[in-house]
Amino acid sequence: MARTTHAAVIGAALALLAGCGGSDESSSGAPRFVDEATSAGIDHVYAGEFEFFVGGGVAAFDCTGDGKDELYFAGGTNPAALYRNESPTGGALRFTAVPSSVTDLTEVTGAYPIDIDSDGVTDLAVLRRGSNVLLRGLGDCAFEDATEAFGIDGGNDWTVAFSATWEGSNALPTLAFGSYLTIEDRTKCGDSRLLRPVDDAAYADPIALSPAYCTLSILFSDWGGSGRRDLRVANDRHYYREGSEQLWRIASDEPPREFTEADGWKQLQIWGMGIASHDLTGDGLPEVFITSQGDNKLQTLEAGPDRPT
Repeated sequence: MARTTHAAVIGAALALLAGCGGSDESSSGAPRFVDEATSAGIDHVYAGEFEFFVGGGVAAFDCTGDGKDELYFAGGTNPAALYRNESPTGGALRFTAVPSSVTDLTEVTGAYPIDIDSDGVTDLAVLRRGSNVLLRGLGDCAFEDATEAFGIDGGNDWTVAFSATWEGSNALPTLAFGSYLTIEDRTKCGDSRLLRPVDDAAYADPIALSPAYCTLSILFSDWGGSGRRDLRVANDRHYYREGSEQLWRIASDEPPREFTEADGWKQLQIWGMGIASHDLTGDGLPEVFITSQGDNKLQTLEAGPDRPT
C-alpha cells in the first residue's frame, strides 16, 4: 500500500472539479485534467507515518447553499482543513480556508458528508486514528461537535471506512465504522463497529462486527433487491490467514450476522481496498467492484437474489 501523498489527496478533488468546469476541449473529446491546487488557493498536506499510510482523502459537499461544493481535507498528523468554494461560475477555481478549532482536527483519516438529523444541512462523519467525531452542520460552513449530543461512542480505533443507511422508520441512520489494525498491536485487525439509534435523538452502544479482517472499505447495499441493506466489507489479506471479504446481514429486528458458506457466500481473499456497487446488467440487482493491490474483482450474482453467491 502506498502512502497517501499531497498530490493524491488534493489532486483528485481539484482535477475532478476542473474537469467538470469549462474547457477548451471539444465536448466529444477525452476529458483533460489539470492540477490547479496551488492556483486555486489550496495549501494542504496529508502527513504521518505508518498509522496514516492508509486513509487520507477529501469530502466534497455544499455547506453554503450556493450549489458549489466546498472541500474538507483529511490531514493525518496535520490538522484537517475546510475550504470554502468561491469559484465564479465558469471561471477559475478559487478556494479559501475556513479555520476553526471544530473542523481543524488532527489524526483525521477521512470524512463523509451525511445529513444525520435530516434538517437539510450537511453534517460530517469524521474518521480518525483515535476517537471518531460527528460534526453537525449549522449552516454557512459552521459546525459543532455533536458526538456526545447524539450519544455516539467515538471509540479509539484506526478507522478508515464508513457507510450509513436508514433502517425502517428510524429517524437516525444506522452507522458503520470500518477499522484497520488495532492501535495497541499492529499485527492484529481491529473490530469494525455498527451503531444503531436507540431513539429519534441518540445512539445505543456500538456493536462489534467480529470477526474482523483489517477493513479498508465498507458499503451498505441491497444486493438481493429485498429492501434490506446488508454491509459489504473489503479486507486486506496482508494481515490475516483465515479471513476473507465479508457480507453482514443487517436486519432491523436482529443482531448483525455474517453470511457464511452455508448461506451461499463464497470465500474471497484479496488485498481489498475499495468498493463500488451499481447495476451494470439492467436486471435490477447491483454488481460489486472491489479494488485490490492485486487483481481487481467484478462480481455478479450467479443464480438470482436468493443467495449471496
